[in-house]
Amino acid sequence: MKNEVAYVVLDKSFLQGCQQRHLDTVVRSNRLLVTAELFYEISSSKELKKCFNKLIPFKDSIDLIDHLGALFKFEIKQQRSCMPLSQHFLQGTLNSNFNFQFNDEQK
Repeated sequence: MKNEVAYVVLDKSFLQGCQQRHLDTVVRSNRLLVTAELFYEISSSKELKKCFNKLIPFKDSIDLIDHLGALFKFEIKQQRSCMPLSQHFLQGTLNSNFNFQFNDEQK
């Protein structure tokens, strides 16, 4: 069996309720998927700053995807699985090759 990457899609409720150590446990054996909408929401809202800060240590383990509906639409239109998910990542993910930087105001 191939050593395949497992992905966990994060949502706002989970981020609001989880502790940093829970994310650390998840990241040990998975990559995190964050939708563009969620990323925008937590990076631009003072109320959700804590959620955003929880992700900072894991920026090399996060991939951005459009909304989940885009994956469903792909599967319906193409009549096949949307796998591998890496084909659907948004350009400019949060991994080390991306030029996104957290500024002091966001931290």
